[in-house]
Amino acid sequence: MGLKKLSERESTILSMKMRGMGDKEVAESLEISYWTVRSYLSRLKEKFECQTTLQVIAKSREI
Repeated sequence: MGLKKLSERESTILSMKMRGMGDKEVAESLEISYWTVRSYLSRLKEKFECQTTLQVIAKSREI
């Protein structure tokens, strides 16, 4: 897996998603837009070489 280092914000969002929070909940909690959350999730999918957020969460638990 060609995993790159995660930014602090990417790590925070991933952690929140792992706790079961929805994208809108994450956005409200971090006081950022829903679309910014979606952008971070897209970058996480690229870094983890995944198609879905659930796959990212599963792979992150393997590390």
